[in-house]
Amino acid sequence: MDFEKNRELAKETISQADIIFCLDFNIMHRTKNMEMLLLEANCIKVLIDHHQQPQEEAFTFGISDVNKSSTCEMVYDFIMHSPYAANLNLDMAAGIYTGIMTDTGSFRFASTRRQCTGPSRI
Repeated sequence: MDFEKNRELAKETISQADIIFCLDFNIMHRTKNMEMLLLEANCIKVLIDHHQQPQEEAFTFGISDVNKSSTCEMVYDFIMHSPYAANLNLDMAAGIYTGIMTDTGSFRFASTRRQCTGPSRI
C-alpha cells in the first residue's frame, strides 16, 4: 500500500492494525508523513532493521543488527526460526532475494558474506 497515493486507506489500516512490522528503517521520522500515525498507533510495533542507533522507545519489540547484510536477510532468519518456516514459497523467496540483492549493492558491499542461517527450504 502506497501511503502517499491512498492516505485514507493507509490511515484506516494503521489504526486497525494489531501488529505493524517496521522494516528497514530504524527511526520513525524516516517514514516522513507516516511518522505521527505510527507513533500514535495503538498496536504492537516490531522493528526488523540493520541500521545503527534504532529509536528503541518507538517499538514494542525489535531486532536491530548492524552485522547483517540487509533487512531481508533478517526477515529470512525471522521466518526460518518461526513455526511458519515451512510456508516459505518461491514468491516469498524471490522478494527476499530481491531485497538482499538491492540492499547489498548486488552483493558488493562489505556487509555481504557467505552464510547459511537456517535450513534451506527452496
